[in-house]
Amino acid sequence: MTSTQRAWSSFIGFARYAVLIILCVIVMSPVVTAVLGSIRTNGEFLSTPFGLPQSGIQWVNYTDILLDSGFWNLMRNS
Repeated sequence: MTSTQRAWSSFIGFARYAVLIILCVIVMSPVVTAVLGSIRTNGEFLSTPFGLPQSGIQWVNYTDILLDSGFWNLMRNS
């Protein structure tokens, strides 16, 4: 293998990983936004949608959903 072929092969390998990293960021950003939004208050989420929780993690959001009987009816029906 010549040095030109090695350089081209190295560039192709780098380009593959760069494309994969970009695709991972695109795919994972909605998941991260949903998780971060679920542990913040509504006011925090509306003021800075992509920020971290300022007043601590709000686990009450999860307990409210799990204690709501409508949630379990929807889970049973789906």
